[in-house]
Amino acid sequence: MAESGWFGHALRVGLVEWRRSVRATRADGARLAIYGFGALFGLLALSLGVYLLVSVVEDFSGLGVGDGARGNLALFWLFLTFIVGQRAISLYDRVDAEALVLTTVSARTAAVGLVVAETLRALTLVAVPVLVLTGAFVYATGALVPLVAVPFAITCFLATAVAVGVTLGWTAALIIAQVPFVARHKTVLGGVLVVGFFGGYMAFQLSSIGIPVDVAVLAALPPGWVADLLVAGSPVGWSFARAAAVAVGGPLAVAGLGAVATRVATAYWYTDPVDPTDDGETGAAAGDVPAAGNADPTAGGVEAAAGSDAVASSGARDALAAAIAPLSVPAVGSRPARRVAQLALVRTRRQPARLSFLLAPLFIVGSTLLSYAGASGGVGLGLAPVVLALALAWLSGAAFGLNPLGDEAPVLPATLLSTVGGRRFVRGLCLPGLLVGVPLATLVTAAGVVAAGHDPLDAVGLVALAAGLSLAAVGLAPGVGTRFPRLDAVTVGRSREVIPPALSAVIVYSLGIGLAGGVAALSLLAPDVARALFAALVSALPSFVLSLLAERGLPTAGLARAAADLAGPILGIPLRTVRGVGYAGPLALVALAGYRGYRNAAGRFDRFRVD
Repeated sequence: MAESGWFGHALRVGLVEWRRSVRATRADGARLAIYGFGALFGLLALSLGVYLLVSVVEDFSGLGVGDGARGNLALFWLFLTFIVGQRAISLYDRVDAEALVLTTVSARTAAVGLVVAETLRALTLVAVPVLVLTGAFVYATGALVPLVAVPFAITCFLATAVAVGVTLGWTAALIIAQVPFVARHKTVLGGVLVVGFFGGYMAFQLSSIGIPVDVAVLAALPPGWVADLLVAGSPVGWSFARAAAVAVGGPLAVAGLGAVATRVATAYWYTDPVDPTDDGETGAAAGDVPAAGNADPTAGGVEAAAGSDAVASSGARDALAAAIAPLSVPAVGSRPARRVAQLALVRTRRQPARLSFLLAPLFIVGSTLLSYAGASGGVGLGLAPVVLALALAWLSGAAFGLNPLGDEAPVLPATLLSTVGGRRFVRGLCLPGLLVGVPLATLVTAAGVVAAGHDPLDAVGLVALAAGLSLAAVGLAPGVGTRFPRLDAVTVGRSREVIPPALSAVIVYSLGIGLAGGVAALSLLAPDVARALFAALVSALPSFVLSLLAERGLPTAGLARAAADLAGPILGIPLRTVRGVGYAGPLALVALAGYRGYRNAAGRFDRFRVD
């Protein structure tokens, strides 16, 4: 039973948790820089959109809220709900200092406090844009009701998304804690769920390019009715019934979902988790570890996984192989390299939060590109296979090899002193990408080119691009990762620390894969555009800069004319030559970079010293 005044205590817990998040962000320079650049970019985009709207639209009475606007808003609400659910199950599934808090206040207070904290985090991110949007809308329409309606509507929008997302996230955590099958395969099931959700999300975004999915069908969802509340009291046409339903039903829904979330959290916090290896059978189960082995096959790092022949016959080896079931590493390469590959798969499976640092920017960039494909009728669905090829090739290397020394950080000294050696260590890191990433990138891209209807030559070129780029990425990732290692961990949950790749490693690796793949794809599909872009970069841009310098008195006028004269010969290059050289050249360069990355990673492993 909740204590007297529990709601006030919950607000205090939420405020304390929010303050701790703000302080943690301010203390992390890299995270603060990312948030700052993201907020600045979003604010500039919003300001530009508001300026164009105010300057172009003179009479707002001719506008109205339609099903398309409501459907897009509901789709965005579903996206936010999914993100909050992911955060609830991975970051905020338990209150900090759980034993102390739950013996001081009730579980209801702690649960509602976590919901309040997540809501405050969301409101913090949108506070400045909401003020800009509210002021601009009031200025443009001359109505005063939006001064209250817009902030209230956005608060209801975010609060309901947080309440639903947290409830679903804690429900999933409870299921994982009580069902052995789900606990045993949570990474695979979570991956299927993520792929399914973002597949549906992108299908709605690409409805304008032929996919038979209309986002207007989502207008029936109440979150989409927030669009009517946003423009309430303004000259824009809106539905009073829908706006009233959101204004009254939003707070009621948050209160009801808070009660449900409290019950789920209480059951989750006071339930002993099941043993994922308990399948009801006796004897040597798949996850059992003999007494002679380690309880955790990853605890000893590479030294325990791929050390001497005596260890090779121990139960820890069998446990390591069983830990990645139903996956398996075929008998290719040396035994130590295969053990390193198994260890990389186990870590990824048992710490899915490692992939969250890679999947988040990947989905954001991919979703943005596919949204652009949907908005531009000329590009259309043909861009989808290119995005798939680049994204999956990038992931093939980044998933296992972008921070190899950091992944070994807890046992790095033992790993460096082991008998594995640099070459076998790097080969082991490359094996998962070669066995999983390369085939997956090739097959998915092949399915994409068939769905997009590319001609046979372009289809073969895109499939070869996916295969070649992913092969190069598998070698390039450990080369960049050992050049820019990160050994310090970050906290991603309650007492859970993960060592993500260094930001510099992510940027360098992404530029290598993105530029090579982008230039090759552009040269293959649009050689005329690639030729014009090359002429602009080599001729027009240098000529413009040199001309500006000449106007300021510098002796660069001759160089400017010489740069401008290059445009003619470049634009005269045959398109067939542009297509061949522009496609094969970047792939050859990135393949060479991948090979050099593999060799350099092995050398840096052998030379690396822990301070």
